[in-house]
Amino acid sequence: MKKVILGIGILFLLNYSIAIGQETGCDNKVSTHIELRKDTLLLGEPAFFEYVINNDSDEPIFVEEGGDYRSGRKISFSVFIISADNDTLKIRELWGAMGGLIGFNEVMPRQSRKFKLFLPMWGGIEKPGKYRLVASKKFRIAPENPFLKEDYSKVQVVPKESTTSFIVIDDNERLGEFIEHLVTEIKNETKGRSTYQSTNERTYEHSRIVAEIADERIVPFLVESFREKKHMERAKVIRLLSKFSSNDIAFETLKYVAQGTENSKCFVSEDSINVVWSSGNIRQTAIQGIVKRNDEKAVEYLTAKKDDGYPCERYVILIRAKLFMSESNRIRIYNAFLSDKNQAVRRKAKEEYEKMKKE
Repeated sequence: MKKVILGIGILFLLNYSIAIGQETGCDNKVSTHIELRKDTLLLGEPAFFEYVINNDSDEPIFVEEGGDYRSGRKISFSVFIISADNDTLKIRELWGAMGGLIGFNEVMPRQSRKFKLFLPMWGGIEKPGKYRLVASKKFRIAPENPFLKEDYSKVQVVPKESTTSFIVIDDNERLGEFIEHLVTEIKNETKGRSTYQSTNERTYEHSRIVAEIADERIVPFLVESFREKKHMERAKVIRLLSKFSSNDIAFETLKYVAQGTENSKCFVSEDSINVVWSSGNIRQTAIQGIVKRNDEKAVEYLTAKKDDGYPCERYVILIRAKLFMSESNRIRIYNAFLSDKNQAVRRKAKEEYEKMKKE
């Protein structure tokens, strides 16, 4: 209850500051611009950019930062990627806004502060061409740190917007070179450790870039990382390999994990199954990746799991099949599990089969 009251109090102070803070004139003290690390990108190359706020005055200012990053992108920013045809690319959906720590950082006179943003989080570029990047944010700025005196009366909301442009070219050979160079840098940086064990900012960036690459030439690195238990966190590697389940090397690794000793977490009884979804559950993640493959090899493997001692995984297969598999492959899976020894699996197979017939 105290936390709720505290939260309401903070919201009141923040809203109060919008009205009162207009007297500080911070809007005349700052400007913004976008910094691209390069103005030409390869199609399929994930990239970071910086949104920069400049203190153009002769006095220090304090800029609020944080509270917006735990969902995968900094949601206090608005960023749009616009094609040469004036089409705004669709922004990726988020699973939820989780917030994060908040603080006010000092920006000295004639200095600036950079906010790092990840381009793929704001739109998927699928074809070459010229693009316009528009970024904006309602900055919260104060002449002194309001946290120190718990006085928010001088905080001002200052909306700013900047734009720039860049070019995307389709060059498959250069993209391969980019991936090769990226892998080399990660191996040099981690020196056999996992990236999540490092606080190196460049290593963090590389980890996020790898997660967005859709080119199969990254698969050997992912498989090596998993097999040798280095470079990247194993759970993340399996999640990434699940994107490439149509690749035979990735598929064999997923099968290896899916039949390993790590069991999927769930609560099983004769007539009910409650699956515990966890990003760290690599066996469950591997099985979902196999479902995505949606071909004869995948169906043969999945149907062979009938009565294999892991009913919760068969339950997962039934749930995921309708999302990724063709009707003919779904029928084969449903039929295989209609006579399952677990009642909950049998019931789910029948339920999904009946739903499919009505689609």
